[in-house]
Amino acid sequence: MKQAILFVRRHWITLGLLAAAMFGVSWIVKTQRAPGSMTIVEAQAMDMTTTKPPPGVLAVDVEVAETRDVVSEALYPATVAAETEEEIVARVPGRVANLTVYPGDRVKAGQIVGRLDAAELSAQSAATGNQAAAKTEGIAIARQEIAHHHKMLAKAMASLRGADAAISRAKADRETANAELQAKRKEIDMAKAESAEKAAELDYAQKNLAREKKLYEQKAISLDEYQSAIKERDASKARKDSAAARIGSVQAEAAALDRKYLATAYSLTETEAAKEAAQADVDQVQIDLLTAESDVKAAGFEAAAAKAANRGAQIQAEYRILRAMSDAIVAERVVSPGTAVMAGQTILRLNTVGIVRVQSNVPQSMAGQINVGTRVEVVTETGRKPAQITSVFPAADEQTRTIRVEAKTLNKDGSLVPGMFARMSFDLGRGVREIAVRTKAIQTDSNGSKFVWLMANRKAGDTSTDWTCTMHPQVSKPGPGKCPICQMPLVPRSKLGKYVAEKRSVRIGVANETWTAVLDGLAEHELVIVSESANLQPGTPVSPGPVKKEQSMPPSMEGMDH
Repeated sequence: MKQAILFVRRHWITLGLLAAAMFGVSWIVKTQRAPGSMTIVEAQAMDMTTTKPPPGVLAVDVEVAETRDVVSEALYPATVAAETEEEIVARVPGRVANLTVYPGDRVKAGQIVGRLDAAELSAQSAATGNQAAAKTEGIAIARQEIAHHHKMLAKAMASLRGADAAISRAKADRETANAELQAKRKEIDMAKAESAEKAAELDYAQKNLAREKKLYEQKAISLDEYQSAIKERDASKARKDSAAARIGSVQAEAAALDRKYLATAYSLTETEAAKEAAQADVDQVQIDLLTAESDVKAAGFEAAAAKAANRGAQIQAEYRILRAMSDAIVAERVVSPGTAVMAGQTILRLNTVGIVRVQSNVPQSMAGQINVGTRVEVVTETGRKPAQITSVFPAADEQTRTIRVEAKTLNKDGSLVPGMFARMSFDLGRGVREIAVRTKAIQTDSNGSKFVWLMANRKAGDTSTDWTCTMHPQVSKPGPGKCPICQMPLVPRSKLGKYVAEKRSVRIGVANETWTAVLDGLAEHELVIVSESANLQPGTPVSPGPVKKEQSMPPSMEGMDH
């Protein structure tokens, strides 16, 4: 045991190379040898003396030829496209944080399909939010200032109204004082006139006294008359002195009234000055109020701008969330999670396939038969779907002289995939009632003649043989050769069984994708082979297998729009 371990340690490189060589030879033998070839071991183990031609027959699908209605149709290659193709793009730069969908997934309108990582957008949204809040607070402060100025304006207006009232009172006082002054002045004039009159009376009394004195001295008058003249003179003098005294009194009163008038005039001047000051205060407060209101408006505009900026920042921040705009199927992931993307870069592609568009190029000769609304069928390997033409392109291709048409069809089962090859079937409106076979059963020989394979009864005593492959008994050749599948030599086989293949030339008429009318060469109720017939030869033994049923037609299209 120790020697074996020591040997392995000494020669491990050689043993490793030997093992690698054996593995390589084994891989080449198993994967790279020609089809049908055998290894030496397989060849030695195979006893060729025991290999006999198999007695089996070829199983085929058959169908009874019957009289039926066949409507002609024209088939043109077509391509399936999604009704709408939606690209989900990055509207802001960032890094793809995650994608929640994968190609083939179905999404709903508004569904979140991924997110972008863009922290600066969140910070910007918060900053603009704070600015908007500050601007809103500024509006409140400005409104408080307006309220203060309104109070100041009310106070100033009250002062102005008080000044107006004071002016009115001062004017009334001045007018009263002036009236009183003018009355005193008139009274002075009257007193002066009275004093002058009394002076004249005194002068007359003195002169009369002088005459009376002379007369008394001359003894012309009595003493009583002379004393009466003296009394009259004294009375006149007293009256004159009284009038003079009255003038002084009235003049003193007039002086007092004059001072009062001057005082009222001064008071009026003061109240007018107070009114001007009050008016100035009102004007200033109104200016301050207008300024405050302007500040409120400016603050409102700034707050609105800040809110708009904040809303824009919020929208920008919301752009980090990727949403599907409609019900669709994810067609492609353009970028992977973790990838940095720029604004406008495509991240996902979606297709709406509940209704699909099918486009085909048709010969320009059919332009008069095709209009928007024309009913057609979309033909694929899975069956047929009714559709209707929704667009006829207004120009023909100069190279192919074809016109492109587009149809829409319901695709609730999802059998039509964008990019799929299909055919568009047009009903040509010509129909016949004839013996008909499946269109796939119609074959064309080298000279262009049409024929079908029938399953006929083997004739009694027919001991002819065909050539087949021991590994692939479905191969049937009229003579020796190699198997088209494994290239092994063909061996003869006795034709056993009840039925053999019979080649029959036919003349065909109206045809469509499913049925072809046979005008000549075929009788009703004959059994027609409808399965793959590449390996058939006249006289090949066959046996009937199951007939494939025709695909059921989908429901008619409703509610299609252009």
